[in-house]
Amino acid sequence: MSKLMLRMLQGQRLKLNCQVCLQEFSNMNLIIYRGFFSLTGCLLMFLRACVRD
Repeated sequence: MSKLMLRMLQGQRLKLNCQVCLQEFSNMNLIIYRGFFSLTGCLLMFLRACVRD
């Protein structure tokens, strides 16, 4: 009985770790995504300014 409970606890802990990892990964992706978009926006504005001149 105790072995089974231990195994279940370990499984739950592993599940939690996976969820936390996934959450952190998606947060990181969001930050990278936003950064990429702001960078491309700046580049586009810069190019437009160059074309006007």
